[in-house]
Amino acid sequence: MNANDLTGSLELRPESHSHVQLRPLIQGVFDRVHLCSVSTVNPDGTPHINTAFYCVDAAWRLYFVSQRESRHSQNIAMQSSIAVAVYDSRQEWDDWKVGLQIFGECRVTVGHEVPFASALYKERFPDYRRWLYSIGDAVGMADLPPFYVVESKSIKLLYEDVLGEENFVSISLSRES
Repeated sequence: MNANDLTGSLELRPESHSHVQLRPLIQGVFDRVHLCSVSTVNPDGTPHINTAFYCVDAAWRLYFVSQRESRHSQNIAMQSSIAVAVYDSRQEWDDWKVGLQIFGECRVTVGHEVPFASALYKERFPDYRRWLYSIGDAVGMADLPPFYVVESKSIKLLYEDVLGEENFVSISLSRES
């Protein structure tokens, strides 16, 4: 399956910041950081946060696996609004900081999205592929934890050595299917 079959084209506004192209900076963060923090809202309005391993498609939809019974999955079922932080927690205080803040909607994948997300996740995390192989036919696909997809609507990019110290650049995303 071609990524564009699922994602359509992605437009960034702004596409550049001054003379810096933002797309390769954002993709570079996604490529090298494998863990994110996902923020959801509890039924009483209080915040909830968890961590997840993720993968992204060509249009920066973020996919992660989670048990339906988890607090954040239950929160997503009731309120799809989500914020995600992608950053390398090994950065030192005096390093140039790099990271993303993502804002959008989240839901369980359905239909053709499921094998697409699974293929992306297996490619990024070979241990996941090995784990699935090891359980073999003992567990059916319906019994596996579902994939969730974050439809990113905007991204705040921090890339200090290129964009300047403590300078976040906000980027709106739009998709054409």
